[in-house]
Amino acid sequence: MQTPPECFFLLRTVADDPLTMTHAAAGVIAQVDPELSPDHIGTMEEHVNKTVGQPRLRTLLLLFFAGAALLLAAVGTYGVVAHAVVQRTNEIGIRMALGADATRVAVMVLADGLRPVAVGMLLGFVAAALLTRFLASVLYQVKPGDPEILSSAGLVLAVVAAIACLSPARRAVHIDPTAAPQPDSGAPR
Repeated sequence: MQTPPECFFLLRTVADDPLTMTHAAAGVIAQVDPELSPDHIGTMEEHVNKTVGQPRLRTLLLLFFAGAALLLAAVGTYGVVAHAVVQRTNEIGIRMALGADATRVAVMVLADGLRPVAVGMLLGFVAAALLTRFLASVLYQVKPGDPEILSSAGLVLAVVAAIACLSPARRAVHIDPTAAPQPDSGAPR
């Protein structure tokens, strides 16, 4: 009797330690076919862990790199918005001196920070809709272009971008109009 290159025998036991039944199981296998010899005897838990070990590692690595990318996106968004606020310090100071409401200034800074994020998300959704059919073979229990997954990813990115914009917006409303740098008049000093 010829056996396939890899053959599994599963045995269900009621023993506390299933490995205590290995000698009895090996004896029964030898009685059925003396040429069969079990190479590895282990528990079902060990077999499952061996089977899903590589996909689990890849998933953890993917989660790590996705988290790092999200953190870099948040830091980059914060840096760009903070730089824009610093560039507009004079304008914000003049607005505050003329009586602009702090809430309106904060909303203006938030809108200016979130506008490019919205454009990027729109382009990302279009790219995802076009490219997910190429990734269908590596997706597990997720349909390509799944609206729930895409919307939740967009929501996470929007929240991260809003949080990254809040600190510069808060800083902008606390600009002292008298401390804002004055534009250079070009006159010699």
